[in-house]
Amino acid sequence: MIKTRDEIMLLDTACMMVDAAYEELYRSMRPGMRENECVGIVAKTLYDLGSEHVEGVNAISGERCSPHPHVYSDRVLRPGDPAYFDILHSYMGYRTCYYRTFAVGSASRSLVDAYKRCRYILDAAIAKIRPGVRTDEVVSVWPKAQEFGFPNEEAAFALQFGHGVGLSIWEKPIISRWCQSITRR
Repeated sequence: MIKTRDEIMLLDTACMMVDAAYEELYRSMRPGMRENECVGIVAKTLYDLGSEHVEGVNAISGERCSPHPHVYSDRVLRPGDPAYFDILHSYMGYRTCYYRTFAVGSASRSLVDAYKRCRYILDAAIAKIRPGVRTDEVVSVWPKAQEFGFPNEEAAFALQFGHGVGLSIWEKPIISRWCQSITRR
């Protein structure tokens, strides 16, 4: 849909607040912190910037990352852990839900390799986005669910889809291999 200049400004502001929270989290994160402490840093940053509601902060680290639950714990971050976050908040009704994964301390070679592969796939998908492109064209560059250990696209859905930011958490468009397979039925 076409957005007004004011709507775009509100979307940009809501996202900027998440970017600032991620920056604060990155600067603070260290071995010995707990996942729940990371959630507190994010929530404080968002509220200090004017968030009206922090709906949730998923904070998952280490062995809990694969596949990740959508809840944080009091698990202690350890050197070399992957640490995965998803920040959901609202600013003047505009909501965010976007993810970042960090390495605690330095990253292992396998984590660096996984990042490079993921970045390549994301860049290939982003390069396809332009007016008139269908979501099935975007997901054509994503790996199939079976390529990363799932029996089908439905089983992999929550771990492999993209969406917009806006007035809902999973704002359209929903970009997913599973959604494409349902649409073609």
